[in-house]
Amino acid sequence: VQQHCNPIQKVAESAAKGFELGIACGDTVSAFLNAVQHIRLSIMGGRRLPDVLRETDKYLSIIGHHRNTLSTAYLSIYRQMIATLTGINSGVTTDQGESGEAPEQVYGNRRTLLSHFQQAWQSFWLGYNERCHHYCEKLLGMTQLGGHHRILANFYYGLNSFSLSRKGQLIKAAKLKQVTKDALIVMREAEEVSKWNYRNKVFLLQAEIHSHEGKIDEAEAA
Repeated sequence: VQQHCNPIQKVAESAAKGFELGIACGDTVSAFLNAVQHIRLSIMGGRRLPDVLRETDKYLSIIGHHRNTLSTAYLSIYRQMIATLTGINSGVTTDQGESGEAPEQVYGNRRTLLSHFQQAWQSFWLGYNERCHHYCEKLLGMTQLGGHHRILANFYYGLNSFSLSRKGQLIKAAKLKQVTKDALIVMREAEEVSKWNYRNKVFLLQAEIHSHEGKIDEAEAA
């Protein structure tokens, strides 16, 4: 509940403290779960990616000594996304080899969800709009999708649809309208829980909708 109601940056800081406390008292399971949360929420909260990459490598180094395959796998997925977006690769290695992936049976559907989320997110920011659209649809079709992943998948699905429309690609006007309407509903529901985390995204979607409809004054106001 905390991570949805409170500023996501503060929750990320709490997770970092949870990691330190877990290590200090010998509770490595709790510590490593907090490490994963810290990196995930830092990315979602908009922290500088080179800083998040350094934190991720620190965690991977510590967790690697304990041979915790599951936490290493999660962190490796986030690390790969950060490295792709920043073009930075510090050369950190794990016991999983170059792919940074744990065996499929270790975390099955959860790994698939994170992999799709990684692909959708990085594709959006790299300008690969068709790929972003593809992975957002895969994400939104997953019954396991929830929390921040569900909210942000809807947000990027809606926002990315405008990029496709401007390029004259893939998405028809009727579908664009429905996709953005659905995304706005999800974001407004999220805004009710946390204005800090989601109001800016509601405004951005509203601005894109108004701009697409030729309502320039309303777009600027949003």
